[in-house]
Amino acid sequence: MSVPPRSITVSIATQQLWLRQGTTVLACYPVSTAQAGAGEQEGSGCTPRGRHQVVERYGEGMPIGT
Repeated sequence: MSVPPRSITVSIATQQLWLRQGTTVLACYPVSTAQAGAGEQEGSGCTPRGRHQVVERYGEGMPIGT
């Protein structure tokens, strides 16, 4: 049996992030998106909308708050 893929959804309106496995919510966290609002122009300081893929992860094994 295959494991459903994990996904992350961020709501700019509610400032929340949901981690899902298939349709099951595994966790929900408060987040802070850009003060400049939503937008896709490079260098604008805005939070980009749309689908994105996580390709790198930083901080593994580091103390909390690093």
